[in-house]
Amino acid sequence: MLPDLAGDPYRTVLARLHAALKPKTYFEIGTLGGATLGLAKCSSVAVDPRFGIKDTGVILNKPTCLLFQQTSDDFFAANKLTDLFGANVDFAFLDGMHKCEFLLRDFINTERQSHKNTMIVLHDCIPTEIPMTGRDGIDGKAEAPHRRGWWTGDVWRTLWALMQFRPDLSITALDAKPTGLILITNLHPTSTRLSNQYPEIEKAMLEATLSDIGIENWQALIKVESTGNYASDDQILAKFAFDRH
Repeated sequence: MLPDLAGDPYRTVLARLHAALKPKTYFEIGTLGGATLGLAKCSSVAVDPRFGIKDTGVILNKPTCLLFQQTSDDFFAANKLTDLFGANVDFAFLDGMHKCEFLLRDFINTERQSHKNTMIVLHDCIPTEIPMTGRDGIDGKAEAPHRRGWWTGDVWRTLWALMQFRPDLSITALDAKPTGLILITNLHPTSTRLSNQYPEIEKAMLEATLSDIGIENWQALIKVESTGNYASDDQILAKFAFDRH
């Protein structure tokens, strides 16, 4: 068991990214009550099998907002974000099903409809203890009582796979409470490596174990940084110094 992550809450960090990067198009998987969707002020598309949005301001603060109440696999099978937006995705937050193969497919499908300067953000990839990483939900055996109910699933394996199979990506890991944020840039929408090797990658992901890696070693391996390094527009833009459009 590791101490709780020390950074700012993940929604605070997402709000800073929206403010600094000023995306024109935003895509989200895993909306629930809409707290993260509400941070976007631009044209947005959100996917969730069952929405729980009660605050209409989540929708009304945008020029357009499309909600698709279905799984992400079904969404991508029937829709193209580039058609819905009339443009590529500028900023995406992937927080859907907490199983590594689902998140990998979500990343593959989102990257295809992005551009080089898109930022894709992953949630829950920095667990602080092993019990919260189970594939079948909460096992009720969290070592820290205040963490009971926390479930990251095994999406840390998706990050592991991206590091192994896509070293061309620029990956930044932040200690955002409670279970981290992963910022991915330098995307290549025409890349087919992940899709072409999907069976091999899925097998490798499922064979990787956090117990073997070591949960503390995992944080060192992904080079977790403080959210304090990204507390202002200037700090964010200095790090992600690509041309915005």
